[in-house]
Amino acid sequence: MAMSPAMVASAFLLLVQADDPDTKVLKERGFSIQRPPKKEEWHFKDKGKLTKSQMVLSHVVDDISIEMYSEELDSDKVNYDAKYTLEQNWKSISSDGQYKDVKMLGKISNSTLPGRGASGVKVWLLQMTLKSPDGTPWEWKQYCFVGHENRSGFLLNIISGAGMQEKYKKDTDYILSTVKTFKIPK
Repeated sequence: MAMSPAMVASAFLLLVQADDPDTKVLKERGFSIQRPPKKEEWHFKDKGKLTKSQMVLSHVVDDISIEMYSEELDSDKVNYDAKYTLEQNWKSISSDGQYKDVKMLGKISNSTLPGRGASGVKVWLLQMTLKSPDGTPWEWKQYCFVGHENRSGFLLNIISGAGMQEKYKKDTDYILSTVKTFKIPK
C-alpha cells in the first residue's frame, strides 16, 4: 500500500517529535504538546489534578498545570457539540460538593488556541474560579474541541492557583500554540 504525502509527513513529524525531550506525543490518543524551550521548571507528569488527564505538564515551583484528555468519538457522535460538553461540565463542577465558591467568568465562548494551536480549529472555552477540595483558590480554564485530523473530542485544562495564569501567560500561550492533533494509528 502506497503512503500519501500527508501520511508520510505525519509519520515524519511523529518521528521527529519522539526524539524531542520537550515534546510529549500520545500516538494512541492522536495529540502532542511541547513545553517551552529552555524552561526546565515545566515537567511532564504521570498524574495531575484531574483523574482523566492523559497528559499533564506542570510547573515544579508554582501551582499551575496544563492537562489534556481526548476521547475517540463513536459514529453516533457525528454532531459532537463541544459547547454543550462544556455546559455539562459546568453543571457537574458547579454542583459537585467538593468544590466551593464556583463562579463562571463570562459566558462559554468560542475562539482558537493561541498561535493557532491544534491546526487553528474552533475551540470553546469555559473559565471558572473556585476553591479546590482542600480550600485552595483555583483558576480553571477548560477548552473543548474536535480534532480535524482524527474524530476525537479534546478537553484541554489549565488549572492553577490564584494569579498563576496571568503570571505564566507567555508560557501557557506558547504551550497551547504547540498542541498538534494527528491521525490515530490503527
